Amino acid sequence: MIWKPVPGYEGLYEVSETGSVRSLPRTNPRGTRLWGKILKPGNQIGGSTPKVSLSKDGVSVWHTVAELVLLAFCGPPTPGQQCCFLDSDRTNLDVDNLEWAAIEELEPGSARTRRTADDDDFICGLLAEGWSQKDVASYFNMSLMTVNQIFTKWRRAQVAAGNLKYSRDPEERAAALRQQIEELKERA
Repeated sequence: MIWKPVPGYEGLYEVSETGSVRSLPRTNPRGTRLWGKILKPGNQIGGSTPKVSLSKDGVSVWHTVAELVLLAFCGPPTPGQQCCFLDSDRTNLDVDNLEWAAIEELEPGSARTRRTADDDDFICGLLAEGWSQKDVASYFNMSLMTVNQIFTKWRRAQVAAGNLKYSRDPEERAAALRQQIEELKERA
């Protein structure tokens, strides 16, 4: 496994070609000896890309592991470029699966493209067909919160357009929503 220093954190952290991040042994400003260790990536709320918190001069900053791999092994991006996962799997952090790409170069459905209104309509269509919000979130590699926000926005737009009746009674609201879903299924 090849390890390279994390740019901006030289002497403190290294990243491997497979996406592992480790801290290096050092002494902090208070004189406490810190042992090096492999960092365990986590996901911040609403995200699906592994991130690690790196500290320097008493300041901790969250970084995506994929971008650290690219910075160390491929150098910095040019303006307008973003980290792209070639196989659209945000957990595959191998340097061979990552590249800097301009937003215009990204193919539809790749992990870093922007969501459009058509995408939101397609997501709502899947929900109308009976997909659970959890299944949709997993399929599109997005958070459950994002799927819920898309569906809530769609439902509010339907109420405003008069296509969906809104009621304070939960049973009445559920029945109206089921009827709307059935009508969408018939149209499809």
